[in-house]
Amino acid sequence: MKKSEIGVRLERVIKTMKLKQYQFAEKFGISSASLTRYKSGDRLPDPEFLIALSKEKINTNWLLTGDGSMNIRPDLTAG
Repeated sequence: MKKSEIGVRLERVIKTMKLKQYQFAEKFGISSASLTRYKSGDRLPDPEFLIALSKEKINTNWLLTGDGSMNIRPDLTAG
C-alpha cells in the first residue's frame, strides 16, 4: 500500500461527492491539515475517519489498497 496512492483515491472520493476540500474535512470530522497529510501520503487515515467514510458507502479497502470499487455495493442477496 503506497500512501501517495491513497491520496489519489481520496481526491477521487472528494470530486465524486462534489465537495470542496474544507467541506469534505468538515463532513468527516477531520481538520484540513489532516486531509492534506492524508492526500500527500504523510499520514495514513485514522480509523475514525475510515469508519465515517464507510457510513457514506465508501469502500475503505479500495481507498487503502485500490482493490475493488470505490463504493460499497449493497448485498444483493439480502431481502
